[in-house]
Amino acid sequence: MENLILQRLRKFIKKNNLSIKNFAENVDSTESTFNTMFQRESNPGTELLIKILAKYPNLSINWLLNGIGEMEIENNPEIGKNALSVSNSLLRLTNDLEKSKELKKKVPKTTLELINKIAELSAELAIEKEKNKTLEENKISYGMAAEKIVKYGKQ
Repeated sequence: MENLILQRLRKFIKKNNLSIKNFAENVDSTESTFNTMFQRESNPGTELLIKILAKYPNLSINWLLNGIGEMEIENNPEIGKNALSVSNSLLRLTNDLEKSKELKKKVPKTTLELINKIAELSAELAIEKEKNKTLEENKISYGMAAEKIVKYGKQ
């Protein structure tokens, strides 16, 4: 049995005398996206719903998603403007959310990389300090040995 949202979407497309291809193009999508969605009986994603409502502001979202009310809402230009404005805002928020998720994925990785680099540099610094300490000790030892040689050489 086909998904009810998809049944209603097909009904809306048919009522407007559109092919799947025309409808897809009207909402800046592809025929293959819709064919795959219908074939797999998967609901349209948020971004696609926003595009549909932006192009067809008189389509009732309540009817499309829940089957409640009439297919189309009253042809009121203000409703269309508001629906388009809300749709655009939702699209921007969806895009911002996706960008935020991508940034969150990068931050822990970058932080971990920085911590590892700090640990690596700290280890190298400790090794260099040990080398300097050894050099200083050797310098002192060689200096004392040289003094003794000079001292014994004068005797």
